[in-house]
Amino acid sequence: MRSISSIITVILIIIIIVAAAGIFYIYDILSNKLSNAYLITIYNTQSISTPSPFQQDIAICNGNINIGNNFAYVNNATLFNQINPNGQNVYFATTNNSAPNIYSWYEGQLINGSTYCDVWWINLSNGIPANSNITIYMNIGPSIDNYYRQYYPYVGTNAQVIGTMEYDNGNYTFIAYGYFNDTFDGWTKYNYSGSFSPTPTPYGIEMVNDSIGEVTYILPPNNWNIPKIPLIVEEAWYYSIDYFGEGIFSGGGINAIALFGNTSNYTDMHMMNLPIYAAFIYMPDSEGTYLESSIKEQPLNYTYFPLIASGFFYSYLIVNSSYAQAGYYYIKSPHVQETDYYYSFKLIWVPLTLLDMYPLSYNLNYGNYTYTNISYNPYQYPTLEIGAGTSVYTSSLNIEWVVTRAYPPNGVMPAIYIG
Repeated sequence: MRSISSIITVILIIIIIVAAAGIFYIYDILSNKLSNAYLITIYNTQSISTPSPFQQDIAICNGNINIGNNFAYVNNATLFNQINPNGQNVYFATTNNSAPNIYSWYEGQLINGSTYCDVWWINLSNGIPANSNITIYMNIGPSIDNYYRQYYPYVGTNAQVIGTMEYDNGNYTFIAYGYFNDTFDGWTKYNYSGSFSPTPTPYGIEMVNDSIGEVTYILPPNNWNIPKIPLIVEEAWYYSIDYFGEGIFSGGGINAIALFGNTSNYTDMHMMNLPIYAAFIYMPDSEGTYLESSIKEQPLNYTYFPLIASGFFYSYLIVNSSYAQAGYYYIKSPHVQETDYYYSFKLIWVPLTLLDMYPLSYNLNYGNYTYTNISYNPYQYPTLEIGAGTSVYTSSLNIEWVVTRAYPPNGVMPAIYIG
């Protein structure tokens, strides 16, 4: 009897396994049949090719939006309404009705007035030729489908969208990527002077910690493998310094984005062995946004940078073969109480939806920028560096995230059309 009972048990287990497999198989078939594949044509209207690889934005909006030619979008409310608000039911491929073979990273929903846009970044490994176009497919499944779980790392998003970094594939999509939520996210820390070493916190990597003479920096996992192509580096960070009222500050520091330098032969924060870098300086009597180079003996150009008690910033550095540009956008924290130059602030995560929003720096009410032509070859070394420092002043400074991507030809993002 025991033998017969054991046989029956085994048969029942086999039946359950086969039934479960059949259910999953049928669901997969139905899911594919219910999904819609949309042909996307991407046009490079410029007379020069995009860099390779190239990070293209794909934005589906429920209305018109006026950001600039650096942002590619389509106004298609019908398509927008098919997309799950966390982007989980969308993937991209080079052929129709195939599994994803293009890395895509869902940025989140960009809100501009009453217009909402679902924004993705995709990695086009071969770029787009000059005055030409390519076609890809955007697959939208039922809203309940979770392609993050099914197709990661080809399909991913960030912690600001789904609350976890489990499916964050930014490192597959971008040239360099770091989201520093209590982690280095694969980046390496270095200390040049002072006793403090970069430290992960729940709100970014703390780079300096209220002591004089601190200089630290971080390098991405693929440092010495950054392609020598036109790039834009975008970062989010915040600082705080002591303030005694009546415009009197007792602190200050510097945040720097550097490209194409010899990071193995580091000197100091103000005279780095680097062909081009942006320095955001918040020190009494010397605050400013500077474009600098160790190849030149003086700043290439500079403009204003705010000296306040505390602040959150989106900042960027653009470098191509003929010019460089740096700027910032100031973000106020919620629950701010202002008195003259002082305010108490709540720690926040600077939204990733600020990516590609560098034209905000052109609005002097919120930011500023500086620009310079380049008369030398900036592509010296395949490197990227994010640094911070203090001198005779003290400060705390945290880096929340860094995204590096290919800069589009003449700053013009290739346009997208669906259908």
